Amino acid sequence: MGDKKETIIAFKGFDAEWKCRGFKYEIKYEIGKTYTHDGEVEICASGFHACEYPLDCFGYYDPATSKYAVVEMTGPVVRHDDDTKIASASITVNAEIRIPELVSRAVKWILDRVKSTAKADEERSHIANTGYRSAATNTGEQSAA
Repeated sequence: MGDKKETIIAFKGFDAEWKCRGFKYEIKYEIGKTYTHDGEVEICASGFHACEYPLDCFGYYDPATSKYAVVEMTGPVVRHDDDTKIASASITVNAEIRIPELVSRAVKWILDRVKSTAKADEERSHIANTGYRSAATNTGEQSAA
């Protein structure tokens, strides 16, 4: 587990009854409650899990039958190698989030990470973007992305 203590806003999926891996969250009654895991935190095995990229939640919880929340993960954080899934010993469930807001947050997450090489001339702007899960948008006459 990492030694650096972090606070990360992330997104968490649950089944229809607000359960995750057999653990029942009392979301209906206790938005804002912090849950703490005692012991080692291991990705996909122990601790509390969430995703930094909102749409990664769909890989773990089917959008047709699941519920989602904005959460705050604190403490040392362990990262998954295949996507933005993280695990920590502490999680606070801040708010339930519906799919349209989850998608909106995903767009913002991507745009926050776009590295632009746009020229000052807005009519001929360009953008270059590389990397896993990269995305780019551009506007203007003769624009390319």
